[in-house]
Amino acid sequence: NYECGYPSSVQDIISGKIFVMFGGITGIQVTESEDEGETWSTWKTLPYVYSLYSPSPGHGIQVDGNLCGNTSTKTNCPENRLLIPAECSMKEVPLSCAVYSDDGGLTWNLSGPAQAFSRENEFVQIQSQSGDAIIYSNER
Repeated sequence: NYECGYPSSVQDIISGKIFVMFGGITGIQVTESEDEGETWSTWKTLPYVYSLYSPSPGHGIQVDGNLCGNTSTKTNCPENRLLIPAECSMKEVPLSCAVYSDDGGLTWNLSGPAQAFSRENEFVQIQSQSGDAIIYSNER
């Protein structure tokens, strides 16, 4: 008896690992592949966070430091951060959020909330000259 709801994937360009996160009966699950998807690890359940409901369907992104502008001014550019769009809730109001990793997928964290009454979201990073990582989130 397994459930796989709303899968979302991201590939770490440093290690080559592919991560797939999905909603399961026991919570949010994550599995990884080190061989381009030929084999997969046993999934792990992320630590319970009351507000995290499910990943958004689709794919995540990895923050590209080259898009953050001049290297001497990178003030808010978490280079190589893995971002997976997700759905959270706060006081039973659905809203978009993100699950992210700054250590190549060893640990995952939950971002702050975004727009209320949004469920699914997708991310894209755009070029910046300010030294910041500019991430657009299409929330619906």
